[in-house]
Amino acid sequence: MALEYCNRAIDAAQRGQFITNFGTLTPLIMNATLMRDEQGNPATAGYMIEVFTGLRPVPVDLTKVTISPSDAEVISQKAARLIRKLMVVADLDPVEDAEVVGGKFPGNPQQKQVAVELIKGNATWNADELEEQIGKVSKFCKLQFDYERTPQELMVELKK
Repeated sequence: MALEYCNRAIDAAQRGQFITNFGTLTPLIMNATLMRDEQGNPATAGYMIEVFTGLRPVPVDLTKVTISPSDAEVISQKAARLIRKLMVVADLDPVEDAEVVGGKFPGNPQQKQVAVELIKGNATWNADELEEQIGKVSKFCKLQFDYERTPQELMVELKK
């Protein structure tokens, strides 16, 4: 019942009809994603019970990782920083050798060029391509620098 009340209160706040004072949490709830029923209403306790017991299908695609644009930018910057650190350890200059190292990044010529710019600190990946690129960073770091992390481990490391 508490979840239903919270869903209703957040939904009302997002529509500008505050029924609860969220205080300093207001900026967070304004962008919160709620579980909603088929009509777009906030999920009721009964609806949630049906979903959690398997009587209804889960209303969201759980196979897709959701990353915000700002998180994608931060993770991209941290990936670039990691590559630069590994370059320094390998006695490579992150500025002078960025073209050579970025040219070895897996992918097509455009992705390699983005990798070069990423290493230089002039580019980021967007949220839609981030998961694929982290997989490539994982492979790249293993092949070029013997830095072995699975894409999942690397993602956790870069989110810190």
